[in-house]
Amino acid sequence: MLQKQLTSSQVADIIGIKPQTLRVWRCTGRGPKYHRYGERYSRAYYNPDEVQKWLEARKFKHTSEETVQNIEQTKSKTKVGDSNYEK
Repeated sequence: MLQKQLTSSQVADIIGIKPQTLRVWRCTGRGPKYHRYGERYSRAYYNPDEVQKWLEARKFKHTSEETVQNIEQTKSKTKVGDSNYEK
């Protein structure tokens, strides 16, 4: 079943950031997965389930959990030339 998609402004409000920050995160691959239903410069939409998964992946009981996750993510990337590629 299809869910109503969220706009960038709605997701930014949910996360507690400015829409411009979410735009930067889309460019750098840091934010939740999104969709575009038109041309390249059409509006970005977010599936509420994807936003929820993204938020859940960022829950920690203590700082050491966060540190371990950051180390594991860093190890899973290999630097090739000037670009980063995931294994």
